[in-house]
Amino acid sequence: MADDLPEKLKSGEPARLFPVLAETSKEGRALSVLLACVANIDDLGRTLLSTVGQRVGIRARVKTFTEVVLENAPEGVSGRPDGLIVVEIGRRSWSALIEAKVRRARLDSDQVQAYLRLARANGVDAVITISNEFTAVPHHHPIRVSRLPKGVGLFHWSWTSILTYAKVLLAAEEVEDREQLFLLAELVRFLDHPSTGVLRFDRMGADWRNVVTSVVAGAKLARTSDAVVDTVASWHQECRDLALKLTELVNANVVIRLPMAHRTDPRRRVVDEAATFCNTATLAVEFNVPAAASPIKVQADLRTRSIQVSMNLRAPGDRKSSRARTNWLLRQLVGSDAWDLHVRAVWPGRRTPTMNTLEVVRADPDAIRAENPALSPRAFEVVLVRDAGARFSGTKTFVDELETSVLRFYAEVGQRLKPWQPSAPRIVTQKEPIQKESTAHSNDKADTQTVTLDTSEEHHAEV
Repeated sequence: MADDLPEKLKSGEPARLFPVLAETSKEGRALSVLLACVANIDDLGRTLLSTVGQRVGIRARVKTFTEVVLENAPEGVSGRPDGLIVVEIGRRSWSALIEAKVRRARLDSDQVQAYLRLARANGVDAVITISNEFTAVPHHHPIRVSRLPKGVGLFHWSWTSILTYAKVLLAAEEVEDREQLFLLAELVRFLDHPSTGVLRFDRMGADWRNVVTSVVAGAKLARTSDAVVDTVASWHQECRDLALKLTELVNANVVIRLPMAHRTDPRRRVVDEAATFCNTATLAVEFNVPAAASPIKVQADLRTRSIQVSMNLRAPGDRKSSRARTNWLLRQLVGSDAWDLHVRAVWPGRRTPTMNTLEVVRADPDAIRAENPALSPRAFEVVLVRDAGARFSGTKTFVDELETSVLRFYAEVGQRLKPWQPSAPRIVTQKEPIQKESTAHSNDKADTQTVTLDTSEEHHAEV
């Protein structure tokens, strides 16, 4: 067995699909099963490793280990990582230490920092943490690390994201190998079971209720306060979990829209959004759904204790009147439940948008017409407005209301909308009279004729 271990390992066990561990070792059992599947289900290994920047082709060999002890232990570093992934591609290799938590156990900053030092001392390329905490993308991390050693990457997977990737692969029916397909289905069944310790994000932080109460009372929030920072961090985790739920719903990868500055620096995202939150008392996010008509915008307003979900569409340019453009939108919403759905018309210039409920607009498309009847809207916004009332303040009930609103909006609106596109230009057909003078010599008498050339498509086809 020792001959099969990488040089950097002093000891370790290949990850087992059926680990022989104590019943109390839920983390060890879950990680061993996962790593065994990563090594033996090609599509799953490729999918997960691609999120940390590793392209795994058909020639690559993935090895996974648990109970690992590395050769070199820096001074002051104790303990051992939960696992190790090694990717061998010809003579090149890439490796990552794994630290896993289940249920509500949280990652420890000092422990992660120690494993980063351990990775550096042993030539390991990265540290990957796995827990029930959520981040927008794998290279963001849920904990603060004081210093990242040179040449060592730090990544994070939530258990739910792993489960979602596996479910999407299973639903896509692209795993051709029968044994690998069986293992993938069993992994989904295993991670989906409550006893495994995989949890979704189901409640905001402990400060949520106090923050909502303060905003409703008109208090001024401080952007650097622990309560505000924790609230924004909780919001970010909920947004990631919601993106994963949408991914499962549509069986396609739904991602959070982030500006470049926030994609590369998660700390700046927290700071910037904390400042916006204190100024506006709103939390906002946008989701990109593949092939959807537009991003889905979500906003939680603490002052009104309401949730808004919306999508924007450019008005069709081939329809001139306001009524015709509105009817174009209404035809796409046939069958949508009109309850708490609204239609907002956006007008040229700085004119104030007009808005009414979908039910009213269906009965009278002119209900959102501008004061000047000659104007036509340049865009429409379909909005779900949910007044959550007292449920807004609850750490768990707020999450329930938010997720129900977003998923329902996509079912009622998002999947129905299609963006307007101008029609392809048609071939211009016309008959051009051309005066052509010809002289016919008959009995020394000239005759001038007028000839019409047919330039139509049909004529040329016949010729």
